[in-house]
Amino acid sequence: MSTSSIRERLALDHFYIPASADELGALSKMTSGLRDSSYSRIVSGDDHWEGVYIPSRTGDYFEIVHYPRAAPLGLAFSPAKPQYTDARKLAKEFPALAWKRGSRLTDTHQPWFDWLSLSDDADPTFPPIKAWAMHYHFTHWPQSTTPSGPRVIDRFKRVELILGRDIVPSLRALVPWIPGSQRWGDGKIALVLPLRDGHELLIDIRLKDGDERLSFLSLEMEITRGQDIAPGKFGPFELAMTAAHTAVFRKL
Repeated sequence: MSTSSIRERLALDHFYIPASADELGALSKMTSGLRDSSYSRIVSGDDHWEGVYIPSRTGDYFEIVHYPRAAPLGLAFSPAKPQYTDARKLAKEFPALAWKRGSRLTDTHQPWFDWLSLSDDADPTFPPIKAWAMHYHFTHWPQSTTPSGPRVIDRFKRVELILGRDIVPSLRALVPWIPGSQRWGDGKIALVLPLRDGHELLIDIRLKDGDERLSFLSLEMEITRGQDIAPGKFGPFELAMTAAHTAVFRKL
């Protein structure tokens, strides 16, 4: 068994941006041109949300979610090898942090996963980001670790966002534990997140004066060779090819 820390054994599970009901309605039409993407309504115990889900070959997925308590950006991490790692033990590696804990149930009220974070859905301050570690219960391991392929999206490469400088201290306080590396500059913040196959996703945050909340600009994706997408505009968003095997999903 690896002697690496719990943090070092985590990889990106999925990430999300929020959308309004009207925006999600427009985006649901995008799934017809992106073969293995889907629109779903998720029920978790007595809670629910809906979203467009885009998986990648590396086992993670991108979610565009309509949920009243969604943060401007969500980053979820789970163990690359869950049979050897209990993500809930992450708190012991960072005992000085003010951890919040919770659980999610399936639509039949069975255990789905436990989570650990420095923010929660009930936070009235609407944190600039929600990052959490997930411990899936055994019966849910396959859907987070075994991609079925070939996927249209080979991997997600880069997310570009913009943030007011006044919000940076709040953001920084929420992410000291996340895996990968971080670079905090005067004009830009970079969060480099590990994917399950050894690649990385770059979260590229441009800074501007003021207290503007984190806003999504674009997502760059690598398309699997031999796979196709149907570019188009979907409400205030656009899906476009920018190179032979590179696509971008962006806010117009």
